[in-house]
Amino acid sequence: MKIKTVVTIFVMCVLTFSNAYAQVARTGRITGLAIIVEYQDQRTVHTRQQVDELFNRVGGMRGGNVPMSIYDYYKHFSNGHLELNHVVAPVVTLPFTRAQSGGDFGGLHGLWRETKKIFDTMNFDMSGVTLDSRGNPVLITMLVSGGFASTAGAGLSRTRMNTNQNSIPPISFGVLAHEIGHALMRWGHPGVSADGRCLMESGWKPNPYYRHTAGWIEPVDITNAPPGTLLTLEANSHQAFIFRRNEREAFYIEAQNAGSRPQGIRGRDDSGLLIWHIDMNAGRSGVGGGGFSRVELVHADGINSTIGDADLFRNGVATQFSGTGAPAARWHDGTPANINITGISDAGAVMTFRIGDMPSTPVNRLLWQLWPYTSGRGNVVIELDQNITLSTTINIPRPATPGARITIRSANPSRPVTLTRGTSGSLITVSDGAALVLENIIIDGGGSNFIDTAYFDGNDNDNLYGEDIESAGAANTDDPEDETGGGGTIVRVNGGGTFTMNAGVVLRNNINMTANADGGAVIVLGGGRFIMSGGTISGNSVSRNGGGVFVNTGGTFTMSGGVISGNNSQQHGGGVYATGSGAVFIMSGGMISGNTASGNGGGAVVTVSAVSTMNGGEISGNRSAIGGGVRVTARGVFTLANGRISGNTSTGNAGGVSVTGAGSIFNINHGEISGNNAGGFGGGVAMETSSTFNLNGGRINGNTASGNGGGVVVTSSAVSAMNGGEISGNTGADGGGVRVTARGVFTLANGKISDNTANLGGGGVSISGSNSVFNINGGNISGNTSVTNPGGGIAMWSNAIVNMSGGEIIGNNAPNGTGVRRAGGTFNLSGGVVAGTGRNIAAVVNGTHNLNTASPNNAVIIAWNRPAGNVPNYPAGTNTNLIVSAGAAATWANQSGVLGISFTNGANRGWIRLW
Repeated sequence: MKIKTVVTIFVMCVLTFSNAYAQVARTGRITGLAIIVEYQDQRTVHTRQQVDELFNRVGGMRGGNVPMSIYDYYKHFSNGHLELNHVVAPVVTLPFTRAQSGGDFGGLHGLWRETKKIFDTMNFDMSGVTLDSRGNPVLITMLVSGGFASTAGAGLSRTRMNTNQNSIPPISFGVLAHEIGHALMRWGHPGVSADGRCLMESGWKPNPYYRHTAGWIEPVDITNAPPGTLLTLEANSHQAFIFRRNEREAFYIEAQNAGSRPQGIRGRDDSGLLIWHIDMNAGRSGVGGGGFSRVELVHADGINSTIGDADLFRNGVATQFSGTGAPAARWHDGTPANINITGISDAGAVMTFRIGDMPSTPVNRLLWQLWPYTSGRGNVVIELDQNITLSTTINIPRPATPGARITIRSANPSRPVTLTRGTSGSLITVSDGAALVLENIIIDGGGSNFIDTAYFDGNDNDNLYGEDIESAGAANTDDPEDETGGGGTIVRVNGGGTFTMNAGVVLRNNINMTANADGGAVIVLGGGRFIMSGGTISGNSVSRNGGGVFVNTGGTFTMSGGVISGNNSQQHGGGVYATGSGAVFIMSGGMISGNTASGNGGGAVVTVSAVSTMNGGEISGNRSAIGGGVRVTARGVFTLANGRISGNTSTGNAGGVSVTGAGSIFNINHGEISGNNAGGFGGGVAMETSSTFNLNGGRINGNTASGNGGGVVVTSSAVSAMNGGEISGNTGADGGGVRVTARGVFTLANGKISDNTANLGGGGVSISGSNSVFNINGGNISGNTSVTNPGGGIAMWSNAIVNMSGGEIIGNNAPNGTGVRRAGGTFNLSGGVVAGTGRNIAAVVNGTHNLNTASPNNAVIIAWNRPAGNVPNYPAGTNTNLIVSAGAAATWANQSGVLGISFTNGANRGWIRLW
């Protein structure tokens, strides 16, 4: 194959060429072409096999004094990013002597032209060589025996191939690797030159600027490192620091230990810190003469014209590089660089130095320790050994390493460190992309009413939002901590930030009663995440919402452990307030207890399209006006999958859970709502204003209401469906278990409404009002008691509708109408079983059970006209004192030694126990 057009770079007497139009890869795999050239009077003694070993052998040379090949060299110094091989071509013998290569053939250019003429006649197969779009090799290295006999090559013969010995390498290994490096950087790069201060300048490896530009290393930027930061460098490694003036001028810093360099590679024998001054605006290459090189090594001894054993910074030579002393840290235009390197250590395998002096105050030292997090160090741990007054906001910045986190914890696991408020505004802010973990830290808000002026978004339309927005179902357009309202939370998590709170952390005593204040301890903004696995949030108060935690649009709060207790909001959400589309609150463990809200949701509020899932844990002992435990409103969704909502109190309605507003949904799949108390209606759950309730499992038990609906109230067009679980042991005025009114709809498809007590009527269910509907398709209403009025199972009032197609109403207790008491409305019976003691199991109308129809389809109505005294032992198979609806049959029957009633009506048949 013929080489068409190649632009050459002449470096030393090893010629390395690259195509000016092709971008030679500096990462990945590349295979160049190596050509051995000899003269008529200076023939090479080296074979292609020897040269191939020099270029391509993996794992060191067989002979000679070089422990690596060219492949090894670039694989190592590229940090594994470059695999460079060469295909070695046959020897090209030139038809002239070395002396003739000078004047007769135009120096180095002529030498390449003559070499190319002969090489092209060989028709060498270059199928293994990396080619550019024109079909030319991207990299050609020519090794010339004996050097050049030309002015251009004068003084370079020391790098020629040896002609009097058969050893490897045939030339200086370092020079060969160095010159190949020029070609790799050649394409389109403005800083390449072929002279002494080029981008390859370093001595025995490419300098850090070269390696950075090539994509082999990523230096840590120390431009903004806080004063006192201690920096560590491993010598002869891939580590480096960069201190920038701008994108064109900077200092690069690395460490070298001459004693541990790869053996046999020539280079600077000095050890210490190498400080490189890079200036891509400089035009001159070389040392001295008043010009500036693009790449210069700063000489520690201040003598730039010589290279000796005091060029590098170390203890005993120079321990600082700053605006004073020699050499002085200045940019090329004379401006002070303000890099201020101090305390440079002894030379060695690891070297250290500081940027400026150590901060004197604890809070500044805390800020100073945050810097490594932003400088590519990955995860960083800060251990505090003393209490700190936070005189300024601690900002957790975005890390240089994506996904890295910073952990702040007490140095002594048995003794937490306390951080106390000493400033207004948020005490800690977690920025977009940052991740903060707190462990064994107490942060105390100081109990003062601070005004936050640090947060202002230019929105002059901020308004108080509360029940008015809940009722309207409007999204919250306010910003927490707005410019008029203080804020002053403990931890503010901005969009994209993550805050993790582990065991031993306490966020406490933060009080902000200025207008519009949200989030007593934590505020989570859109895209931010708060992960609480332990610790305590307690004793915090705000004038608006979220006494403990406030989660705004798009934010996420995940709670798997810990306690949120004793917090207060003057409006809603004493413990937690989640609001806005995409806001998420997930609770799988821990406890939200003892919180209070003057408005709604003593424990938690979910509002304006926010979504909450409770997979475990407990919301207990909280107090508010409405929704002592939880308030769901304005298209919010709350799912109880496990855990307990217990012992909460409302002075008004909904001791446990309040749900209101079209699109608001409450699901119970498992778990428990128990022991809650309402001063109004709905001891356990109150469903209002077109909201939706799905009870698929779990228990609503032991709740009380001073008003109606000890267990559940469904009112104001709300819709409820019970597909499993139980509503049991609850107490209220009307409707011990369930109260349906004001166009509410409740459907019992499965599960039990049992053992509830009504002080007035409807021990199991009370239903009243036009278009209020109770559907029974399955399930069981049993063991309920109405204390003073009829209707042990169901009490119906004024235009209510009951549709019964299946299920059971049995074994309930009341002065009259133990099964169903109808004082008005319509009872449509098409299936199932209604049974009770006393002749009048429905209303007392004319001495008969009055359920609108005698016995449609396969329904069964059984009345046991129970005699006074003890329960008689009726003979099995008889129907003594039983009154049965037309078409049905019932007899006394024993089952497992228990006396009950066996019934049948078509396919509807079974056995029941009435007491």
